[in-house]
Amino acid sequence: MDTTKNYYHMALLAAAAGTIALSLAAGTAQQSHAQYGVSGNPTAGATPDQLEECKKYNIDRIECNEQTLLAARKHAIIEENPNGSGTPMLSIGGNETLLYVGALGAIFGGVAAAFFAKGRKAATTS
Repeated sequence: MDTTKNYYHMALLAAAAGTIALSLAAGTAQQSHAQYGVSGNPTAGATPDQLEECKKYNIDRIECNEQTLLAARKHAIIEENPNGSGTPMLSIGGNETLLYVGALGAIFGGVAAAFFAKGRKAATTS
């Protein structure tokens, strides 16, 4: 009698039972829901400090929350620094990109040449 076939069916049944058990267990897990407002309180609204900052950025009182303040701060930083961080990868006036590509090409080309040479050496000795 072929016991391999029996073991295969037993393993398949065990996997199916495990999948069903996990599916049922996942259905009983507690759901988490998003919290809006201040510190998870949906009725608290914006803090006085947030309202002052919203006035600074001309944000309506109804729309004043942490997300809109973060977006306004990000926009202000972008307006203050139109060139970004000061370390451009693709600058118009410099050759930084060509330097990076050349260095990477030399590194990867050297590694590829070493593997090629080692492969040719192994092929000729065998």
